[in-house]
Amino acid sequence: MRATQEAAILTRPSGLVLRAVAALAALAYLFAPEHLGESFAPLIKALPIWVLAYLAFLAKDVPLHNRLALALTLSGFGDLLLSLDLANGFAYGMGAFLLAQLSYIAGFWPRRRPAVALSGQDKAVLVGVIVWAVGLGIWLLPLAGAMAPALMAYFSALSLMVLLALISDAPRIAKIGALLFLLSDSLIGIDRFVAPLPERHLAVMASYYLAQFMLFWGLMQSPPGGDD
Repeated sequence: MRATQEAAILTRPSGLVLRAVAALAALAYLFAPEHLGESFAPLIKALPIWVLAYLAFLAKDVPLHNRLALALTLSGFGDLLLSLDLANGFAYGMGAFLLAQLSYIAGFWPRRRPAVALSGQDKAVLVGVIVWAVGLGIWLLPLAGAMAPALMAYFSALSLMVLLALISDAPRIAKIGALLFLLSDSLIGIDRFVAPLPERHLAVMASYYLAQFMLFWGLMQSPPGGDD
């Protein structure tokens, strides 16, 4: 098995400080959003993801690091757009996240494994994800109205990202992160189109931040086989 190597930036003092900043900003937005103020809360929400994007951009020793940096940068813009009081802000935010998923897809594609390399457990999880994605689409799309085509496009890209992550040679933590991303966005869809969820903020944002941190950590630990 190919040895993995941690990106050098993660072991430097600056990398440690930036990761601490990202973690503190995420905790602040998770547990004390009401104390951040309407003007600063959207920026604090996006800050952890943009810090991770900057670290990924600096990781020159990680092949395809720019694709990870782009996915995180676009995700941060999605966070910002979803938080601002804008006309069609939800659509703009979903568009930014669609581009982020395409960037993640571009990062996982070179790392895909042939079907013969997948274990029975891998295949079972793949089937579970497909069943979940199809079932969620059948449930939500009729309720989404005019947003149904955009919602279908986004969840198709998200599902493809998760499937590629699962069949890739990425570390398990990245695969768990991809699954958590699917969970977080599923909760958003249910909350928006079906019924408000109790503790929606904590459930959605905790699973989302964990997803992004795990994807970041896994993809910074084990570089893909190709170059930028």
